[in-house]
Amino acid sequence: MQAGRRRLPPFPAALGHVWWCYSQLAGTRPVAPVVAPISYVEIEAFNRSTAAALAPWDVRLIRRIDDHVRAIILGEANPSSQISASDSKGVAGMLRGMAALKKKRGDETRNPPAPGAEAMPDRKTSR
Repeated sequence: MQAGRRRLPPFPAALGHVWWCYSQLAGTRPVAPVVAPISYVEIEAFNRSTAAALAPWDVRLIRRIDDHVRAIILGEANPSSQISASDSKGVAGMLRGMAALKKKRGDETRNPPAPGAEAMPDRKTSR
């Protein structure tokens, strides 16, 4: 299995039931105006109605999978660019980047571009 350029390890067969349950639950969640998390109440109802016999750790794993998938969908995480907490320069750079992104998103919210207008790239000239 591949994700982008990375080769992923084989999917563990012992977790097949967890992934199946997650995929069934994810297909029933509301997506407007944002992708809503799968709640414990929904997992419990699913578990009762399908007799999935989920163990408590299965439920926690489903929630963790959902948190990661939602973060990626919402653009809040990029699993291919994780930074170690001990890398102080990397963490500082990540925080600066997040602040710049937050500022940019705030500017776009306050001053949305005109319909059909394309963003012009910054061109710095040095003479």
